Amino acid sequence: MDPRYETQEALSKGDVADTWLAIDRLSGSQVVLKQVRRADHADILRREFEALRGLAHPNLVEVLDLAFSPQRDQAPYLVTRFVPGVSLLEYARSVPLADSVRAVADAVSALHQLHSAGIRHGDFKPGNILVDPRGRGVLIDLSCTALLGEPLEEVSGTPGYLAPEFARGRADHRSDFFAVGITLRDIAELRGEALPEQLRKLAERLTRPDPRTRPGDAAEILEALGRTSLAPHPLLVPKSLLGRERELAFLEHWLEQLVSGGAKTRNLVLSGPPGSGRSRLLREFKWIAGQQVQVLDTSGSKPGAVFELLGIATRRPPPHNLAEVLGRVESLSNSEAPLLLLMDDASQLAPSDRQAWLALCRSLEPTAALGVVSVETSPITRADHEPNFEELTLGSIPSRAVNSWLKDHLPRSRVERAIQLTAGLPAQLETLVSLLSTGALTEDDLSRGDLDLLGSQAEQRFRGLTTEQIRTLTLATLAPEDAGGLDPQILAELVRAGLLTRRGSSYEPLYGFAALALKFCPAETQRALHRELAEHSLERAKRAGPGAGAAAAKHLALAGELERAAEFVARYETEVVKNPSEWLAAARVIVGATPSSLRPVKLASLLKVEQLLRNAGRPREALAMTARLLRIH
Repeated sequence: MDPRYETQEALSKGDVADTWLAIDRLSGSQVVLKQVRRADHADILRREFEALRGLAHPNLVEVLDLAFSPQRDQAPYLVTRFVPGVSLLEYARSVPLADSVRAVADAVSALHQLHSAGIRHGDFKPGNILVDPRGRGVLIDLSCTALLGEPLEEVSGTPGYLAPEFARGRADHRSDFFAVGITLRDIAELRGEALPEQLRKLAERLTRPDPRTRPGDAAEILEALGRTSLAPHPLLVPKSLLGRERELAFLEHWLEQLVSGGAKTRNLVLSGPPGSGRSRLLREFKWIAGQQVQVLDTSGSKPGAVFELLGIATRRPPPHNLAEVLGRVESLSNSEAPLLLLMDDASQLAPSDRQAWLALCRSLEPTAALGVVSVETSPITRADHEPNFEELTLGSIPSRAVNSWLKDHLPRSRVERAIQLTAGLPAQLETLVSLLSTGALTEDDLSRGDLDLLGSQAEQRFRGLTTEQIRTLTLATLAPEDAGGLDPQILAELVRAGLLTRRGSSYEPLYGFAALALKFCPAETQRALHRELAEHSLERAKRAGPGAGAAAAKHLALAGELERAAEFVARYETEVVKNPSEWLAAARVIVGATPSSLRPVKLASLLKVEQLLRNAGRPREALAMTARLLRIH
């Protein structure tokens, strides 16, 4: 397995694939790994990955990644978020029939989302519905999925749940409904009960031999089950990467040169302004590169990212200092098998992490087995990456790509105006599609000369949000990688509203909405969120390299817990002395606090903060801190 994942236990053994419960060593979260037994069945996982990525629904399993084994002859494996619970087969035996029916309705709601995205599930059955401790049904396993409208090339699924039309070489979304009807009968049989009359009639309609006589869509089934149908969330981003063919070809050529040993540099920088789609391009490249070399990726927004990444790459504890970092790099560079390290949001790296990452990048020889790709905000500081690096800079996507993106949302006559509004930047196009899809913006609005995509229309949408929705959006702004663990129902509502988007395991506000989330979130709620993030950082500090402790201190300070933050600076004195710039964010919040807030804080702890400022090369700030302490104490 990829060293990023530490397997804990086997979950299931199937004819085609096996699944394991594992820990993602970079995030610390539990995930499920699914691997087909034969490498020539890899397309099954790729199909499932393509179907699920980007979709967000509280009753649909979340796919996080398609990862590849270091042994190139082994099949890839699918990484999904772990759903604690049991299969409907087991659940239905121990609860009233009505509870099992609710879980089936949950799964049908997920089916509605899939069908709206043009996807047929292909294997709906009790064994593919998990029920969590709250009784929520989650539809899993899309290994038999197919695009609606495509010719049926092969029959896959579970005998007994396959609709009769499969035998005639035909299948559409109503083929899934046949399996829903069989599932309803199954759960009643497991209880030794008969279905209530209304459900018996529904099951009869669902299992009719002629698909034309079955319900027309999943919303009709949900209504019959007494469930209000949720409108599926719009797909704001095309499934295929538009307008970056040249850039992707450049990356693929660089990879070929890296693998063959012919690349003139192992250090590639992917730059561009915010919203230019750097992260999306990096993800596409990762999935391509993973089929040829081992790939490990992380984000610069995570404290200790570089140290953790190198620990995982070398299968050892994280290095503790720059000398150890360079030692690990030398070891990886001399390896027989090529390794590619990807750093998204490298400009957000904490000071000690950035120092380590840039030292790593600059130390790579042209013959090294190690290659690195950094995502930076342009213009980059070229001296950081010299002497040997290549840079690929992103800008607007071509107008033909914008036309393809907007063809289902705007007439061609309005596309030129859309390009003016968005500058042809992918993130702004995503926001535009969100506003159009949810009715916050109309086609006629585009003709207004004073139109601002993030103006009054966007603010009006925020005023209609609940307190919990605002809180969720704010956490996604402060820590996108932590948002995935929040209530899936609220996350799905915000995705459906076009305010939030899922990128792998993270949830992020769409372009421009982060500032609005902070504006509409009450200060006390933000402080409470920082307290939660501080506790999360404290947990990370137990297992991560440098940086997690500093992040905890910063969040404590922003939560208004100045005494704990200052004591934390004093407690981590050794780390503070080694990396003072890492702790500046926490120190500046403490320094900027009101005298009444600072008065209860121990003088000894505040003096440690003052010393931190001096060690970080901030003598004026340290002097101002001393003056304040003299007035307060």
